[in-house]
Amino acid sequence: MIIGPDRWRKPLLLLWLIIFLIVAFNIIFPMPVFSIIDNLAFSFQSRLLPHWLLLISTPFSWFATGFGNALLILALVFLLWGFKYKIPATWLLFTNISGWLLISILSLFLHHQVSGGQTVFPNKAIFLSTLLLAYLFNIILPEIKRIRYQLLFQTVCLIFFALILVNQLGKNNAVPSDLLGGWILALIWLTYTEIYYVKYAKEFRRRVIFRNSWY
Repeated sequence: MIIGPDRWRKPLLLLWLIIFLIVAFNIIFPMPVFSIIDNLAFSFQSRLLPHWLLLISTPFSWFATGFGNALLILALVFLLWGFKYKIPATWLLFTNISGWLLISILSLFLHHQVSGGQTVFPNKAIFLSTLLLAYLFNIILPEIKRIRYQLLFQTVCLIFFALILVNQLGKNNAVPSDLLGGWILALIWLTYTEIYYVKYAKEFRRRVIFRNSWY
């Protein structure tokens, strides 16, 4: 089983949920510590980050939102389905679509006012890129047999994530609490869907469409 049972999954889900609620509460009723960090970041982050770094990060940000992310997810789904990983492919597609709907609804109601400007909470780019990296680490990484290639794969993924962070901060699309909210919400949604994957994967394998599927 690609996503196996884990007794820490439910306690972690509760922990992530508590942290997210604290950060979200700050958007409605600002706390001094969060406000100072966010306001300082919003005022100076675009000036402190090198212009060349923003140029490098911009193409990568395309894969973390909208059409670019959808293309990557569809490519992964078709690849997994073709190699008889039909159940993981279905889980991946469901998690991404439902997660996108969840964060889109939340971002409609949670507007973050910072230093006279406005950002979106939780940050959608970090949310979607966290989901993407989780799919790669859960499904693709275990199939890489050599340690050096695993390390290379992990390094590339982490650089990708770092560039998304840089892009969101450098263009003033987000402040630290927005990024933290997007990351924590992704962990919540991943953990929640993983619980149901473990619970129902074997049952789905008995159905005709998923027959002979790895899970």
